[in-house]
Amino acid sequence: MAFKWLDFKITNRCNNNCLYCSNQDQPDHPEKLPADTISNTIRDAIQLDFTHFAFLGGEPSIRENVDQLFTPLHDHDKDVQSVMAITNMHVFNVNLYRSIFQSKSRHAQIVASIDSLKEPNYKNQKTGLTLQYLDKIQDISKQYSDLGRREVHVHSVISRENITDLYNYVKYFESKNIEVSLAMVEPYELVETPHRYNEFTRKEIYLIVSQLERLDREESLNWANKVLLNYITNYILDGLRDRFVCTAGKNHVVIEPDGYVYPCLTESYRMGLNFGNILNESFNNIYTKMANFQCKSEHQQTCWDHYLWTELDKLR
Repeated sequence: MAFKWLDFKITNRCNNNCLYCSNQDQPDHPEKLPADTISNTIRDAIQLDFTHFAFLGGEPSIRENVDQLFTPLHDHDKDVQSVMAITNMHVFNVNLYRSIFQSKSRHAQIVASIDSLKEPNYKNQKTGLTLQYLDKIQDISKQYSDLGRREVHVHSVISRENITDLYNYVKYFESKNIEVSLAMVEPYELVETPHRYNEFTRKEIYLIVSQLERLDREESLNWANKVLLNYITNYILDGLRDRFVCTAGKNHVVIEPDGYVYPCLTESYRMGLNFGNILNESFNNIYTKMANFQCKSEHQQTCWDHYLWTELDKLR
């Protein structure tokens, strides 16, 4: 089975002001990518045998006519494995949800980016309203179950606001039949006296590990979280610096809201090496330039993603 993953940030506009997010445009800011540029790029990626699509931003739920962007996902003859849209749940956009669930893919998800059920929280979310939205989206997903696996998923960043609650948090959503995927906030720092959201003591990292191990013993740890447990144990605690055979530019590609195409998250975060812009040429042409890309950077924290991609690649 082929494995190519596209992270496509379809807007840089956002209706929130998360503590650890920056450089987002205000909701009234003009879009940087026209709708036809986005849909043509998706069509190219499908024809290039990309099998996994993640749409994010910014906040994709505030993109106008968002359902029109995804029409290529509804009419193709390829074997698309998964399609997801990642949202902060501040608005309820039924067109977004239905468009993702209607995609011609084996697995379709609306991924809710939630880190804590406490208030106040780093993402300024109203817990009661967020949970209501989740229930409604879950009901919508069932209407499309004949098309394949359709579901709501929760993605949570491990930070200072939730390090003691991970076990109960995952178990709570498990009781609602909703899977949670966890990730370390990036960049994290190990310090003696933590103050900021991304600073942890070594003892706190062990606390995270102990909760994940407990979930694992109870068979409540999904595959991605098992990879995270291995990553924390082998990389953060033991200082593993072994380079993986990086598949950047081959299996994982990032398109930023300004149209630039990067081979991986590390390059996109630091505005490093890009291979072109979909505003100026087709994604099909740009992708051919990436065939021989080899990462020459030192191992960085954002290479957690490649740790995950490497594990995914082993499943082929």
